[in-house]
Amino acid sequence: MMLIWLLLFGLVIYLLFNHPNYTISHQNVNQNSDPLEIAKIRLAKGDITIEEYENVKKVILNIK
Repeated sequence: MMLIWLLLFGLVIYLLFNHPNYTISHQNVNQNSDPLEIAKIRLAKGDITIEEYENVKKVILNIK
């Protein structure tokens, strides 16, 4: 019975680290080094709100 729980736990850990969305999101950030693109990705993922995105956008556009 203990072996079954260990195998199940190992499977869960494996699936967490090999989830397609996990690797795709990190690849997108690494490929797009443009700060505005990173902010767009974070907005799409729900990491930041629209207000935070607009503030970041204003700051980025003022720098350029």
